[in-house]
Amino acid sequence: MDDDRLPADRHATWLARCLGNSPASPLSPSDLEAMLAVSTVETAGSGAVLFERDDPVRDVYIVEKGKVALARPHGGEPSLLQILHPGDVFGDVGLFLGRPNPVDAIALEPVELLRLAGPDLVRLVSTRPGIAVRWMVSMAARLADAQDRLDALLAGPLDYQVASLLDHAADQGDQVTITQETLARLLGARRPSVSRSLASLEKQGLIARRYGKIELLDRPRLAALAR
Repeated sequence: MDDDRLPADRHATWLARCLGNSPASPLSPSDLEAMLAVSTVETAGSGAVLFERDDPVRDVYIVEKGKVALARPHGGEPSLLQILHPGDVFGDVGLFLGRPNPVDAIALEPVELLRLAGPDLVRLVSTRPGIAVRWMVSMAARLADAQDRLDALLAGPLDYQVASLLDHAADQGDQVTITQETLARLLGARRPSVSRSLASLEKQGLIARRYGKIELLDRPRLAALAR
């Protein structure tokens, strides 16, 4: 992985949109400047391991470009738990709890990340109330999203589970770049079963399967099915 000191003129707007977009806890210009001062940009190629399970937490990351998978070893193979997209934060929970990383973090494609050293982030949340409140809101939002995903995955037939995962994972263009194998591993299901569920959703006109991705044709109906 390569890293460089973060150029403020390139990333300040993105960081403000990513972490300062809550009306309950906007970041002030001075808060953003303080975060930029201790941030670096880091790039990694597809398949790169950003950290491994049980590693001590040293850094916190914000995804700027690309996708990162969080996985845990299971039966000799990684079991995918979540796919992170631009704007997602990871590594901070273990940092604040004083625990080692609970998962492996693997780049699914070439990624660009903002990296904050753990001690720097702890200092910022300890001395700047605006950053502390914003980070608390960020963690609460991620917890609520995780609970929603868990509820969806534990309830209902596999068609509903697949619909929920696709709705959560879709980008602004209503597309999900994911393979059926990855879908199956995220859901803890067999690939043939996932394939049948995708075929059912396609027959209903909700999705269209393309090579290496899935297009959501009727996202409101898909979301309603997931609920």
